[in-house]
Amino acid sequence: MSKTNKTTRKSKINSLILFVVTLVVASTMIWYGVKTDTSKDAASVSEETSTEVSFFNTSSEENFEETTVSVNGESVPKYSGEPYYVLNNNIPEFSYITDESFEDYGELDSLDRCTKATACLGTDTAPAYGEERGDIYFIKPTGWRSERYECVDGESVYNRCHLIAWMLGAENANEKNLVTGTRYMNLEMLEYEIMVDDYIEETENHVMYSVEPYFVGDDAVCRGLIMQGFSVEDEGEGISYNVFFYNVQPGIEIDYSTGATEYTGVFLDTDSDAVIID
Repeated sequence: MSKTNKTTRKSKINSLILFVVTLVVASTMIWYGVKTDTSKDAASVSEETSTEVSFFNTSSEENFEETTVSVNGESVPKYSGEPYYVLNNNIPEFSYITDESFEDYGELDSLDRCTKATACLGTDTAPAYGEERGDIYFIKPTGWRSERYECVDGESVYNRCHLIAWMLGAENANEKNLVTGTRYMNLEMLEYEIMVDDYIEETENHVMYSVEPYFVGDDAVCRGLIMQGFSVEDEGEGISYNVFFYNVQPGIEIDYSTGATEYTGVFLDTDSDAVIID
C-alpha cells in the first residue's frame, strides 16, 4: 500500500472516530439537558402546588410571604389578619338585575361541593314572622369534621355555613346552601347579612345577592366565599359590595384537602368575637 493511501485511510478512520465521539457527547448533553429541564419543571410545578395548598396556612409567621391567587380574575392576597378582601373596588358584578324575588341554588359539583347561590331578596324571601329555623345538623358538607379548640368561640372550629343566610332566604337543611365554614368566617359574614336584612326590612326594597365558594383543585373545604350585594330600587345607594371572606380560623391551621385542623397558637386577628384568648 502506498504512503498516500495509508495517510488517506488513517484520516478517514480519525474522522469516523471523531464523528462517533462527537455524537456520543452530543447525545449525552441532550439527554442531560432534557433531564435537567424536566427536573426544573417538576420543581416549579411542585412549588406552585405547594403555594396553592398552603395559601391560607397560618401555622407560622414565616409562611406569610406575599402570595396571591386569582379569584374572579383578581389577585387576592394571603390572609394576614383581615377577615375579608374587597374585590373589584367593592363593585358587584351581576349578569342581570331584577326586582322580582327569587332564589337559585346551584347543583352540587362532581365532588358534592356547593357551587353558587344567587337570589333577589325581599320581604317575601325572609322567614315568616315567628318562624323558627329548622334542624340542619344532619347535613354534613364536604370536609365536615367536629374539631374543637378552646381558642374558638363555642369551641367548634367549623359551622354549617349558609351561602344565603336563613334570615334572608328561609332555607333550612338545603345541602346546596351549606358549606363547611369556620366559626371566624361565619361570624364575620354575619355583619353583612344583618346589614342586608335591616335594609330590606326598613325599605321593603329588593337586593340582588350571591355567594360563591372558592375551592382550590379537589379540596373538600373552600378557601373562602365571594359575597356580593346590590340594592335594586335605589341602584346600589343602600347596598353595594363585592367581598371575599377568608375561610380561616386564627390560631388554627386547616388542611383544606380533608378538613383536618391543628392548633398553632398564631393569632393574626384577636379582635373577632370568634377568637377566644385567655
